[in-house]
Amino acid sequence: MKVLGGLLDLASANAFFHLAMLCWGDVAWPSRLATGANLMLIMIVGGRILPYSTGKWLQQQGGAKLPAPYGWLDRVALLFALMALLAWTAQPHNRLTALVCGAAAILFWPFIWPTPLSCSACLPWPRSP
Repeated sequence: MKVLGGLLDLASANAFFHLAMLCWGDVAWPSRLATGANLMLIMIVGGRILPYSTGKWLQQQGGAKLPAPYGWLDRVALLFALMALLAWTAQPHNRLTALVCGAAAILFWPFIWPTPLSCSACLPWPRSP
């Protein structure tokens, strides 16, 4: 259902792009809307659908370690990402937009660095003792 909403948003951005091009000639707003829709689809598919299908395959193969289940932090991070993308679409040069985008980035931090500040295997250089 979330993917369908993203696809409808992308289709409406496409229609609005063509309308804006024919009537006003300024397509910045519809372009940002389409970019935001694409980013939201990537976050939904990469954060929910791919781990689910990977977990199903690992269960069938008898894998011991499965992907983490979809939790409350996933939902909150996606909600803040949606708010950040909508704010960026409407007012890209606003301070409140920067604040919402920063909050969304902080909420995505645990997904990027699973063990904060201790992931020496993630670093491209050796860690000093």
